[in-house]
Amino acid sequence: MLCIQAAAATVLGASIVGAAAGAPRPNVIVIVSDDLGYGELSITGNNQYITPNFERLAREGTTFDCMYVASAACSPSRAGFVAGVYPQRMGYERNIATNDGLTGETVTLFERFSAAGYRTGAIGKWHLGAVANVSRPIDQGVHEFFGFFHGTRPYWGGTSVFGQIMRRGNQNVELQWPTLGDPSLYDPHKGRYTTDAFGEEAVAFIDRSQVDPRPFFLYVAFNAPHEPLDAKEQDLALFPTLDGERRIRAAAVYALDRAVGWIVDSLDRLHIRDDTLVIFFNDNGGVNSSDNLPFDGKKGTVLEGGVRVPAIVRGPGAPAGHVFGHPASTLDLSATAIAAAGIQVPTTFDGADLRPYFADPGSGAPQSYIYLRFGTLWGIVQGDWKLVVHRDGQVPRLHYLPTDPLEAIDLTASNPALVEALRLEFTRWEATVLKPQWGQTGANDRNLFDHFTYAPHCASGVWSAPFAWRREHTDSAATLFTDDGYANAALEFPLGACSYTARNDMVRMSGLTYMLNDLRCTGAANGQVVARIEGLPLIFTNALDGRPPQIDMSVAGAAAAHDVRTPIRTLNDLQFSGDGTGSLIVNAAITEELPGLALRKQGQHHATIAGPVQVTGPLVVERGRLTIQSPGLVQTPSSVAIAAPGELVLGAGTTLATSGAAQADGLLRVVGAAASIGGALHVAPGARLHLEQGGQLALAGSLDVESALPANVRLIDGQVRMSPATGATLEAMCRDIGPNPAGFEPGEPGRFPIGELRILAGAPVALVDIRDNDGAGQAAREAVYAAALRVDPGATLLTGGLRVYCGTCDVQGQVDHPGAIVRITCLGDLNADHAIGFADLNILLGQYGAVGPGLTGDLDGDQAVTFSDLNLMLSLFSSACPERN
Repeated sequence: MLCIQAAAATVLGASIVGAAAGAPRPNVIVIVSDDLGYGELSITGNNQYITPNFERLAREGTTFDCMYVASAACSPSRAGFVAGVYPQRMGYERNIATNDGLTGETVTLFERFSAAGYRTGAIGKWHLGAVANVSRPIDQGVHEFFGFFHGTRPYWGGTSVFGQIMRRGNQNVELQWPTLGDPSLYDPHKGRYTTDAFGEEAVAFIDRSQVDPRPFFLYVAFNAPHEPLDAKEQDLALFPTLDGERRIRAAAVYALDRAVGWIVDSLDRLHIRDDTLVIFFNDNGGVNSSDNLPFDGKKGTVLEGGVRVPAIVRGPGAPAGHVFGHPASTLDLSATAIAAAGIQVPTTFDGADLRPYFADPGSGAPQSYIYLRFGTLWGIVQGDWKLVVHRDGQVPRLHYLPTDPLEAIDLTASNPALVEALRLEFTRWEATVLKPQWGQTGANDRNLFDHFTYAPHCASGVWSAPFAWRREHTDSAATLFTDDGYANAALEFPLGACSYTARNDMVRMSGLTYMLNDLRCTGAANGQVVARIEGLPLIFTNALDGRPPQIDMSVAGAAAAHDVRTPIRTLNDLQFSGDGTGSLIVNAAITEELPGLALRKQGQHHATIAGPVQVTGPLVVERGRLTIQSPGLVQTPSSVAIAAPGELVLGAGTTLATSGAAQADGLLRVVGAAASIGGALHVAPGARLHLEQGGQLALAGSLDVESALPANVRLIDGQVRMSPATGATLEAMCRDIGPNPAGFEPGEPGRFPIGELRILAGAPVALVDIRDNDGAGQAAREAVYAAALRVDPGATLLTGGLRVYCGTCDVQGQVDHPGAIVRITCLGDLNADHAIGFADLNILLGQYGAVGPGLTGDLDGDQAVTFSDLNLMLSLFSSACPERN
C-alpha cells in the first residue's frame, strides 16, 4: 500500500488532465477467466475443447507467448491488475476471506476510469474484499456491479453463504437472478448457469452505452472453470468422447467461450468494435498440471504452469494476428487499459503501455524483469531465463525456457554470474515491497508492526523462538516470522543487568537472507555486560520511505558492548548512528550488494569493525570514533572523509586503500597500519594526522596540511610514500625555522615528524612553502624533516627552495636543488662536539623520565624523555656530525 498511497484527489486529478488531452476515447472491456489452464484453449494447442470465439479474438488481435500474472492465486492476481502494481506492494499475498482485501487507500482502475469520465462496471467474481464501505465494488469506483464477493460459488442459484450470494450493487438478488435472462439457455434440470448470466449481464451493460454518452470500462470476471466445477447438460453433450472431470472442464470452457462471443458480437451489433479495446487474460494457472501443458506446475506454484497464462488484446493499437514474443505482465495490461483511454499511467505503476511495443517490433520487452512470489516460493524472469524456487527449502534453479518449458534442467552450475545477478535483482525488488498485511481489515493473523524488541533472559536464545520478542514500545509478547524480514523491519537488542546471546536462525519469507532496515542497541548497563548477536547473515536496506539502513548504538554504560557477529550485507549506504556511551563491535564482514555504497559513522558512540569492510564507496566519519582493526584484510573505499568531530583509527595490521582522495577535518590515526590513498590527502586547519607505531601512508596525490600547529601532524616512526600519476605537491611537515635555515639547532623540539618520506618513480613531487610569508628574494623560512628520505630511481623531487633535513638521505633519482638535501646526524649530539657518544648518552640518561618543553634529551619532540628517545640515541650512537651544507 505504501507505494500507492498518494491522495486520491491528487492522483485522479492528474488522470483527468491526461485524459482531457486526448482524442475521443475508446471503451475498454477486460475479460478474466478463472483457473483456466494454459493448454485449455484451441489457440494454445488444445484440439479437444471448442473455443471458436477465443480463436476469433486471436485472429483479430495480439496474443502473447509469455504473459505472466501478478500472482499464482486468484485474489492477489486480480488485486495486482486492478491496482496496477505487484500485489506485494500492497501486502496482498494470499487468497483472502471476505473480511480482507483492498483497503480504502488503494486507487483502482475503476476509480481512475471514473475520474476520467468513464462509466464503470464489474460483473462476476469480485474476490477483492467484502468489507462494507471499504473493499466492496461500489466502494472501489464501480458504478454498476452484478456478481458475488467471494472467490467461488455454485454455478446455480440457491446459495445462502454471505460471500457467494449474487448481488446487484450491494443488494441481495440471489432469489431473483436464476429467473432472469434467456430461458432457452437454462439447463433443463438445474436452471440458469452463472457463466451465461455473466455474459448476458455484460451484453446488457454494453447495450446501455447507447443511452449514455460516456465511454465505458467494463470488467467481466467469470468464475469458470473454477471449482466447484459444473456444466450444463446440453454443453456436456458436445463432448461425448471425454470422461469425468475432463468432460466437465471442456463443457465449462465452451460456455465461457460462448459468453465471450456474446460480448464480442454485441460490439459488432452496436458498431462500436473499432472504438473498443478488449483485453482477455486468465488469472492464474489451472488447478491441474495437465491443464497447463506444455508447462509444468499449476495454480499456487511459480512454475510456468502456475503463472504463465493465455492473453489477448484486440482493438485500437493492437495489430491483428500478431504474436508478442517478449515476456510481459498482466500489470502491463493494466497500464495499457488506462493509457488507451488517454489516462496518464502513474509512475507508481509496475506495468507499461504495450501499444508502443506492438507498433515497433524492435523495441524489445516492456519489462526488464518479471518478479514472481507466492508465499515462500519465488522466481524472476529475464528474457528467456528464469531463476526459481518452486519448493520450500529448495536451492534456486536456473532454466532456459525456450528449450526447457518444463523447467527440468538446472543450469545454475554453468551460469553462476547470471544466477547471482538474478538473485540480487530479486532481492532489490523484495526491498521495495510490503510484508504480508493479512488480516489488516479483518482477522489479525500476522504481525502488523515492524519494530521488535528482543526479550533477553541472560542466556542464549534463537530469534525464531515463540514469544522471544516484544511488540514495539509494549510488554506484549511477539513471535518473529520469516515474513517480518523486510525493508521496514527494526530489531532492538536491549542491555541491562546481564549478558546474553541472540542467535539469528531465520531467513526471510523467500528463503533468502533476513532483511531489515534498523538494528538497535539500547538499554542502560552499570557493569561489563555484552549482548552478542550472532548466527545467519543479515541484509540491510533502505526503508520503504527512503530512510537509510543503520546500526544504532544508544546504550548508556561505558563498560557495555554489543558484539555483532552476523555477516552483514547492505543494499544501500549503511550508517552507524547513536550517541550511546557503550561500544559497538562488528566481528563480521560488511559487504555491499551493489558497487559504490558508502559506510557512514554518525553519532558520538565508539564503533569498531574487526571484520573485512567490502564497501567500495566513500568511508565517512561524521562524529564519534570509528576503529577499523582487521589484520590481514584490505579495506577499499573510494574515498575517506573525516568530519571535524570525527575520528578514524586504523588498527594494527589493517590496510586501507582508496581509489580516490581523503579529507581530514577531524583525526586520522594510522596505528601500526597502512593507508594507501589513491588521490590527495587534505588535512584541514585544526585537523590531526597521526602515523604511529610504524603506521604507513602511501599517496598517489598530494599531502596538503593547512594547519599552523605542528602538533597536529605526528608521523613519528611512520612512513609517507608518494607515487603521483600526474604530479603532486607535498605541503606537509614543513616547520618555520626562522629567517635563516642555517640557524637550525639540534635541540629544537619536533625534530623528525616524518619517519620516512619516499618519492617513487613517476611525475615530479613538489614541496611547497604553505605559509608563503617570505620576503622577496629571501630564502624559505620552512623546512621538511624526515628521519629517512628516499628518492627512488626515476623519481623527481622539486624542493621549491625548501630545505629537506634527513637522518638518512638516499637520493637515487633527481632533485632540482641537491644542496637543499641536508643530512643530519646531529640529532643526538647533545654536547655539540660533532659526534654522538657516551657524553651525549649520559646527558640523556640524566634527563630520563623528565617531562616538559625544551629538554635536550627529547629527541622525538613529544616533550618527554622516554625509552623512545633512548632508542633513537642508540640508533645514532658513534655517528659523526659534519657541518651542514
